[in-house]
Amino acid sequence: MKTITIDSNNDMFVVAKNLQISTGLQACMEVCKQTMLTVFGELMFHAESGTPYFDIVFNGRPNLVAFRSITEKALLEVDGVTGIGNLVASVSGDQLSYSVEISTIYGTATLAS
Repeated sequence: MKTITIDSNNDMFVVAKNLQISTGLQACMEVCKQTMLTVFGELMFHAESGTPYFDIVFNGRPNLVAFRSITEKALLEVDGVTGIGNLVASVSGDQLSYSVEISTIYGTATLAS
């Protein structure tokens, strides 16, 4: 697997005039991160994709069970992901935090917000 590497600001970047490319586990985790950041309806050609954050998390009564279920389903659709381990989510004020262990064909890693 290959994908464009993103930095801590969620921007792609160039080093010595070369666009940075991730491979293997790093690439898979980059795609998983973008999957977690995608809001339901955001993708023009896949409007049914994404997490409905405003319906299930930021609605005054967060439904973290639904968030966990939707998150697991979305991450399992990422090429190379073979399983989802411990998934912890919480909301404090208007801040959603999560940590999820993701098993892939390249190895296992943790993704956290």
